[in-house]
Amino acid sequence: MIIEYLGHSCFLVTTVGKKFLFDPFDPKMVGLPLKKQKCDYCLTSHGHADHNYFSAAAGARLIDIPQNITEKDFSVTAYSTFHDDCKGLKRGKDIVFKLESENFSFVHFGDIGFLDYSLIRHLKNVDAIAIPVGGNYTIDGETAAEYIREINPKAVFPMHYKVNGCKIDISPIDGFLQKVADLETINISAFDSSAFKPTDRPVIFIPKNIMMK
Repeated sequence: MIIEYLGHSCFLVTTVGKKFLFDPFDPKMVGLPLKKQKCDYCLTSHGHADHNYFSAAAGARLIDIPQNITEKDFSVTAYSTFHDDCKGLKRGKDIVFKLESENFSFVHFGDIGFLDYSLIRHLKNVDAIAIPVGGNYTIDGETAAEYIREINPKAVFPMHYKVNGCKIDISPIDGFLQKVADLETINISAFDSSAFKPTDRPVIFIPKNIMMK
């Protein structure tokens, strides 16, 4: 499984000859570039323009509801949760997607807004998570660190944080990195699960191609 971070909360995951695009964003709204991606599936966590820019997904099957998919060589499990800490009254619902393929699991948290213990029970010891850390509209770095402690994934991809050019009112990644200062941090261009050598503690992966604020 190849995992590429395209900015904001957008990831392109390639596995078993399929491409999965998670939470593509409107470049004009976010202030960051995003090229159109040829993909098989486009999965969006909720209906905000910085997460459901379907124009970036060329030829894809769109998944924007809590829908499970089971195929011979991969599966997608969807979990319904909330974009805020008051059961969606402020910002509505959020979908967390788990993609499993090639004996590896990748979980995308979308814009989750609180520490959801009922969700955590389903995600214990998954291989990789992509989790927001910038706060304001989502959980912040401290809550993201708590998710990491509770789930104990092998790999962590922080997302939804302030970088150069970003117009969204969120915090940079620094606060999150302070909360996980005891964990190893690696800068990468793309993540390849077949080359990954997990340790007994989570590893934080930060993309080289994203300019920090």
